[in-house]
Amino acid sequence: VAVGLVREDQRGMAVAVILSGLTVSNVIGVPAGTAIGNIWGWRATFWVMGALGVAATLAMAALLPRATGYQAKSASLASEVRVLARQQVWTSLILMLMPMLGQFCLFTYITPTLLEVTGLDENL
Repeated sequence: VAVGLVREDQRGMAVAVILSGLTVSNVIGVPAGTAIGNIWGWRATFWVMGALGVAATLAMAALLPRATGYQAKSASLASEVRVLARQQVWTSLILMLMPMLGQFCLFTYITPTLLEVTGLDENL
């Protein structure tokens, strides 16, 4: 959708802005979620995330144009599934999966490392 909203010479920038949101959400969201959880409990973190999701959905519905100029080609379910028989598709999927797995495995160890190695306070 983002690529369809900008001129062709700005498509790279549109993709970069979208992907930078992932980084910003981790840098801001993880500490914010931890703080909310420490103050009001883990359930509050999920309620806040749900409310932010609803607000974002409503904002997109109100602010994004209805037509992007992109016309999707119709395809049958069988033709979509047949794509999975191609080795290039699996290679691409695995190449995208590996950094994501590494990133989320790293996230698992950030808190214990900060607490044990640096001696940071758990309630920080």
